[in-house]
Amino acid sequence: MAQLGLSPEKPVILLPLQIESDSNIQNNSPYFKSMEELIRSVTSVLGGTGAQLVVKPHPEDRSRRNRIEALCSASDVRCCWDLSLQSLLPVTDLVVVINSTVGLEALLQNKPVVALGQSIYDRKGFTLDLDNKTSLDALIHRALDALWQPHDNPDFWWFLKTLISNHTFFYDEQLGLTDVKPRLCETLLGTNAKPALPMTGKMQELISTNEILSQLMRGEFTGRVLVIGPLETIMEDIPDQITILNRAARPLTFLSALTHQYELMICMEWPSNPLLRAFFSLLQAKKKVILG
Repeated sequence: MAQLGLSPEKPVILLPLQIESDSNIQNNSPYFKSMEELIRSVTSVLGGTGAQLVVKPHPEDRSRRNRIEALCSASDVRCCWDLSLQSLLPVTDLVVVINSTVGLEALLQNKPVVALGQSIYDRKGFTLDLDNKTSLDALIHRALDALWQPHDNPDFWWFLKTLISNHTFFYDEQLGLTDVKPRLCETLLGTNAKPALPMTGKMQELISTNEILSQLMRGEFTGRVLVIGPLETIMEDIPDQITILNRAARPLTFLSALTHQYELMICMEWPSNPLLRAFFSLLQAKKKVILG
């Protein structure tokens, strides 16, 4: 803090910037395409918060250094090119990010995150997420008022377990390298993850009002069930009577689903592809539950 001239009496917001031409910004940032506009929008919120802002430009974006620094001239704003994230995150109270992996790193360090774009970690119950550009002011004020700890939310640990299990390479086929995935998952689901049933906030809300879902999660539902989406994120042990259709399902599973009449169909997600939507509309079930 002393190196940046920050006051220990005021909360610190970290704003990591990204490369505007990157596909994450072009395809998954509906509200902010310009980093300069992002800086102006966030700094305009500061006045009523009493917070300090540290802008961390992307290291490959030095060609705009003068323009970026000119936008960081206010007394409670700092532009930090040379300090590492490892040194900035410990003194940060809140991270405001579009969809950079800095957001994930902040969550791993138990820092609250406001997500302004679409990423692998937003809208899962442990971040605050921007739904409308005009609500940025209220969202940051709300975040500073709460300053929650993501690690207190069981959904975070199930997200991390799923991320490690399904989307991380450990190169266990190479001699001399051990696949640490099982040990990591065991650790994540140990003392830090305490829920009896792994479930998202949405599922938890629905279970309290839906007897069929309640029976399913307790293992008491005996009928044939079809689930569209990543069921493994909310249920660790999948019973035999449940068929799952998602990106990991084999083509034969999709074809087989057309031939069965299901007691229950749960839609955790609905595809944007019109052909897949047409396919799913042909599936037969006596009862349907839409989760998202």
